[in-house]
Amino acid sequence: MDYSDDDGTLYTGSGEENLYSDHTAESDYGTEEDMHNDSTSKRAQLSYVVLKEEDIREHQKAGVEQVSMVLSINQVEAIILLLHYQIMNPKTRFGYLRIQSLVQTATVISRRTKDFEGDDETKFKRKRAKRAKKTIDRYMHYYERWGNNQSSRLKAMEDLKKLQVVQLKKLSVKQCISQTQLQFTVDAWLQIIECRRVLKWSYSYGYYLPQEERTKKQFFEYLQGEAEVGLERLHHCAEEELQHFVDETDDLSTDFDDFRKKLIGLTKVTKTYFENLVKALENDLADVAVDDCK
Repeated sequence: MDYSDDDGTLYTGSGEENLYSDHTAESDYGTEEDMHNDSTSKRAQLSYVVLKEEDIREHQKAGVEQVSMVLSINQVEAIILLLHYQIMNPKTRFGYLRIQSLVQTATVISRRTKDFEGDDETKFKRKRAKRAKKTIDRYMHYYERWGNNQSSRLKAMEDLKKLQVVQLKKLSVKQCISQTQLQFTVDAWLQIIECRRVLKWSYSYGYYLPQEERTKKQFFEYLQGEAEVGLERLHHCAEEELQHFVDETDDLSTDFDDFRKKLIGLTKVTKTYFENLVKALENDLADVAVDDCK
């Protein structure tokens, strides 16, 4: 925590007058009552409490338990909910205060709902728990797909390196062609890597797309779905079918030529799908908005 010079008290005055005054010891140091009053005054100036890491963890734990109890969800779901709203993030300033605020608000709501009796109270709790679970499930849906595409992208980067270091040499020898003529395989993997990056962030866009804008949502999911299907076809061809030619030795050159045409075609088609998706997202699905106005 940064503190400015204004946080302390700056004492000024003539040092010589204090050090060389001819007063008695009592006037130099003050009476016992003066010392007591000075100590009390200094304690009154302290307007903050320094929390240790253990203290913060205890407060976080208590907040999770309280949110779990009030919203009728387990502690894992409570943690996910708090992390989603950036409340428990250690990098977020005043995270503990936000937990306190949420818990206090939830507690007030909980106390007010106790006025309901019998089935009404049970229905209210179930409805609240269902709403919280729906929020968590929606978040996890998008987050898992974001993470899956990130993992697939990193794996594709490793596969590209393997292709350039090992597989191109083998293919060049087996097919009796130069590595330059095999550049289409490298282009395919570069396209896969870029598509995984775009698809990953498209799930982030989809999560923040307002749910009430149904037409936009449907159009977005259509474009995303077309792009994703095309990418999976390309990825399978570049990974599985290419590996077949790396491992086998009795394939005719015509078979490899058919594979080359197929991979080049899938690379172009997939690129088009993702260009359309990126263009639509850059325009914030403006085409849908225009159609809605007609």
